[in-house]
Amino acid sequence: MTKRNPRTVPAVRPRRRTGTGKAQWPGGRSLEEGTLGYPRSLIQVAPRDLSPYRRSNTGIDYVHTLDSGVTGPHFVVNSLSKGNEICGSEAVATLLDDGVHPTRGRLTLGFANVEAYQQLDVHDPAPSKFLDVNFNRIWKDEILDGPHSGSVAREVERARQMRPVVRDADILLDLLSDCFYRAPNPWHDPPLLSYIEKPAARRLADRIGFPLHHIGCPPGASGEHSGLLFEYGRFSDRESAAAGFLAECGPHFARASVANSLNVTARFLRALDMVDRDTADRYGAFEDAGEIAVYTDMVAPAAESDSFRWAGEFHGHETFSKGELIATDGARRIEAPWDDCVLITVAEDVRKGEGIGHLIRRIR
Repeated sequence: MTKRNPRTVPAVRPRRRTGTGKAQWPGGRSLEEGTLGYPRSLIQVAPRDLSPYRRSNTGIDYVHTLDSGVTGPHFVVNSLSKGNEICGSEAVATLLDDGVHPTRGRLTLGFANVEAYQQLDVHDPAPSKFLDVNFNRIWKDEILDGPHSGSVAREVERARQMRPVVRDADILLDLLSDCFYRAPNPWHDPPLLSYIEKPAARRLADRIGFPLHHIGCPPGASGEHSGLLFEYGRFSDRESAAAGFLAECGPHFARASVANSLNVTARFLRALDMVDRDTADRYGAFEDAGEIAVYTDMVAPAAESDSFRWAGEFHGHETFSKGELIATDGARRIEAPWDDCVLITVAEDVRKGEGIGHLIRRIR
């Protein structure tokens, strides 16, 4: 695999060039053109060919385990839970390219939904989130232990392949990006770190230092949208020392999102004493990011009518007092259930049955 300077974040790599010399993406559109509402300035990183990473030492395509031979934790870093969230895949590829190896324990670096990723068009990224079902909503044994014959979702098949590694993980980090912005304004939510609220997870999160916004979620906090990777198995067991984390690292295709993915991963590696200080410092793990804010009580309201309306122009991370109006949904008022209520992952053009975003309560 090609070695690269670990400080270098990939710039846009157009797929081909025309006879006019203008860079173009698939479909013949130039980089200078608009992209279905995406701010052009955010399309800074293009999908790379992942085929060099397919063959692995685990027997699972695109999942690599690096064993130090010294007793220690099994840390799993997952990318591409959704096929269009490439900040994590860039980070995982960078760590593999750079030859990062744990000094104790085992480090597993994986690319999950590669089939969906292979269909990614940065101008229209939504269709490549998944092929059949959301990979990050199926991590329940009743789903994974379901029928093995007939029509089985491709994401379920992939999760079954990866389940032995996930079950064996002491610590898991799922690297995500998102598209929550309203053109022409960029994404307003800062990077977030979510975990199931329990002592082991909180203790480790407090040592990470970035992202600065931490959400301690009760198991199943997303309701019918639960089944996330970081909730699976022991990660939701309050008495278990195993812990799963989800890092929202920024907008799709932004260089900063790749840098954030590398930063948070390096901080975990250092906090777990799995790499030396110099290795972690390559990716910014010792930069002072500021004071951590902690949130809890996450809820995910959904629209119950086709008449959903926001009560204001919200972009994300607005704070409300208890009882303050956030939105109307037909005759229903959606109000802040607590003081210090924060709105994140704001959805736009919400239809009946769709989630509107998430509400969290700041406690520190």
